[in-house]
Amino acid sequence: MHYACILGCNDEWCEQRPSLGDIGLAKCLLKCGLPKDNLLELYDEYATRSSILTALEELLDRRNNNRKEAYHQTEEDSLLFYYGGHGIRSQFCTHTGGGEPQIRHSDIIELLERKFHSGVAWIILDCCHSGSFGEAVLAHKEKAKKLNVQYGCIMSVAPDDKAGMEWTMTECLIKAFQCELSLFPCGGNARHYILSTIKGKHPIRKNSIQQITE
Repeated sequence: MHYACILGCNDEWCEQRPSLGDIGLAKCLLKCGLPKDNLLELYDEYATRSSILTALEELLDRRNNNRKEAYHQTEEDSLLFYYGGHGIRSQFCTHTGGGEPQIRHSDIIELLERKFHSGVAWIILDCCHSGSFGEAVLAHKEKAKKLNVQYGCIMSVAPDDKAGMEWTMTECLIKAFQCELSLFPCGGNARHYILSTIKGKHPIRKNSIQQITE
């Protein structure tokens, strides 16, 4: 069974969110057949640390109950955990209304380790410093001496880097789900390559690579 948690905190490029960003990804997953009950969405002021951890734990509990009812099930469940927006090292820049702290990568990992046994968690992060989530997974493994979850981490940038503009990785992910991200269509030329920098998106076509200097 497949599950997804889509989180987004971003007041920039709002007009693109329903098609190229976090909201667009959630809509895409539903079109691809993900059951609505298996999808958790929290955006902006609703994406506080406490609300995220509470809602995600409820989703994982529902998954565990479903798995108990399907006692003959041998296939592993998958969880797509996505965050899009702003980030700093080891934290997502979630909403801090009411004095709530931002959610740390370790908060998510500890919850998954507790509640998502026998599953594959695909962690997809489109934010600055997203690579530090991978470091947090390794740190947890070193501390606990094991991992209860199989992680597949796809992160937009290295731990110390800032992400490009305008949902570039999320856009490519949506196109992949829609089977529109073909590197070699009939003509043999790449159809979709996008280089993203802080200056914006730069399409790269016909197998040519253009270097953008800042």
